[in-house]
Formats: sequence, C-alpha cells, structure tokens
Amino acid sequence: MTRYLFNSLVLPVDFEREERARFLLERIGEEEVRKGLKEGFVSAIGHEATARLLSELFGVEVPVQRREVRLKIGDEGIHFCLKKRLSEGEVITSKEELAEIGYFFVRSRRIE
Repeated sequence: MTRYLFNSLVLPVDFEREERARFLLERIGEEEVRKGLKEGFVSAIGHEATARLLSELFGVEVPVQRREVRLKIGDEGIHFCLKKRLSEGEVITSKEELAEIGYFFVRSRRIE
C-alpha cells in the first residue's frame, strides 16, 4: 500500500488499463492526517505554498512533487481540500489566510 498526499480531491485511476474502480472516502481530522504522514507518504503536492503550509501544519517535510499518480487497489490518498476555490493565480501564503478560507481533509482508499 502506498499513501499519497494530494492538494485536491482527485481519484486518479488508469482507465487505459482498467474499466472500473471503487473508493471508500471519509472525512478525517488533523490528528489522523498527522499520524498517516508520520507513517510515511509520497507527496503529490504541486504547489510550493501548499507544501510549505502543510509542512508547518504537520511538522513533516512535504516536498513539492508535481507527479502523475495512478492509485492501485489498496493505495490510500490523503486529500487537502479548501472550502472554496481560489481565483486564477491566487496563492495562499500564510496559515492565517488558510484558516480564513477554511479547509478539511479526506482519506480515500482504493478498494477495487
């Protein structure tokens, strides 16, 4: 099982090779996120400001790694979700701005 950290609620599946996929999605709190990240993860965070803020928030190094991911059965995603969509070119630069916009986390598990 590989655990990925995403900066949106994406469910990447290789539909070139597979015809269907099933996921279990659940909202999780920051303590569960912290525990999961400390157990190990692969960053799929593509934005420097987001990586920096998540690093500060959880006390782990979140590298910027704009990568293509295809979740396999058993893989898990931790998804950072903002409560509103940012305008084109808008960037969050502080934890204070992040708190003002609001955010939550979702865990996805590929089960089929």
